[in-house]
Amino acid sequence: MGVWGQRNGPSGRFGFEPRFCAAIAFVFAPVDGGHCPPYGSLPSAILNKVSNSTPMPRVAIAGAGPTGATLALMLARRGIPVTLIEAARDFQRQFRGEGLMPSGLDALHQMGLDSLLVSVPHRPLSAWEFWLSDRLLFRAEEPMGADHPCTLVAQPPLLSALVQLAQARPEFEWISGVGVKDLLWNNQRVAGVVLTDGRTIEADLVVGADGRALAIRQRAELTLTTQPKSIDVLWFKLPAPPGYEADNRFCTVVKGGRVFSLFH
Repeated sequence: MGVWGQRNGPSGRFGFEPRFCAAIAFVFAPVDGGHCPPYGSLPSAILNKVSNSTPMPRVAIAGAGPTGATLALMLARRGIPVTLIEAARDFQRQFRGEGLMPSGLDALHQMGLDSLLVSVPHRPLSAWEFWLSDRLLFRAEEPMGADHPCTLVAQPPLLSALVQLAQARPEFEWISGVGVKDLLWNNQRVAGVVLTDGRTIEADLVVGADGRALAIRQRAELTLTTQPKSIDVLWFKLPAPPGYEADNRFCTVVKGGRVFSLFH
């Protein structure tokens, strides 16, 4: 069971959702003036941006989360050489999000990855409940007008499956257990990355998908505009109480000036 608590206002989002362009920093080759193309057109947008380069340009991606792993797979499928770099040795670690909203499920469908979702552990949500102290205010049944219900997906097997698919492509290179330390520069242009073990990876395009800290953005000295924090979230797991196995609802409780939510 996943549990998170919050303070200072309601939550706007739950879980993770592969809103790829929003999460990807197209650090050195913005597409369409920096606007996000549709999910399915993302590789085409990059291809169009670099189509005049010979030989085929090489891409380096820092971070193998949902954004980095999926982008690497899409590029490799289009024949673009891509190196995916992940600082962790494996995906067996704590993740803050496990929910795919309907738009996230649609993104996987547009990329032809429906079968991938079936192959990894997942559980659809049955409903959303909202409690005020000890009183149930309402319950909304999934999928609430969408084609598919919000689905909980275990991130470690999902990311592993994405990388395994990419590894079947000769254009794909996988580097794990080594992080990105710095950027390579050539005539005031980024030409690749420097890894923590001293190796250098040359690339025509560097993508930062390495989490909220984004070392790539920091090394490029790109200004990040932040918004005031309205909530503090504490995420942890407990044994699931009886009833959640059969009725996997997302339950939000407001009590004593605090908010917490739980789901299985």
